[in-house]
Amino acid sequence: MELKNIRITAIVLMIIAGAIFYGGKRYADYQWQLKWADRDITDKAAQAIQEAANRAVEQNMQNKVAEVSEDAAKKIDAMETDVIYATDAADRLHGTISDLQQRLRDSQGTVNSAIAGKREAEARAARLFAELLKQSDQRAGEYAATADDARIRGLACERAYDVIYRK
Repeated sequence: MELKNIRITAIVLMIIAGAIFYGGKRYADYQWQLKWADRDITDKAAQAIQEAANRAVEQNMQNKVAEVSEDAAKKIDAMETDVIYATDAADRLHGTISDLQQRLRDSQGTVNSAIAGKREAEARAARLFAELLKQSDQRAGEYAATADDARIRGLACERAYDVIYRK
């Protein structure tokens, strides 16, 4: 009987030892799950903070680029207004040149025949010069407007690049 009691005691002790081992293993697993959950929460919080910081930086850059674009648009509008005024001034100049050409043509009828040939050559040269002046003034205005526009846009692009990459 004693052997039977020893066997029962051994079996009970083994069951108790197994239960303790299994309980310890479950407790260790639970502790690791808590640590992983804490780590996951910390990682998600850090990620949210970093995303918020990145959004703030991006928003700041977008605002600065918008300011640069707005400034460039104002400068382009001012340049276009200047082009309108310059075109008006050029039109007045062209009108004056046309008036002078007309006066020159009108005055040729009153010149005597001896100097008529010389005056006719001078008149043709003056008309040619006046037409050349009109065309060159018109082209210069077009080139100046294009150059001003390109300069304003180029400077705006440089400022936007500096805002984004050079901070």
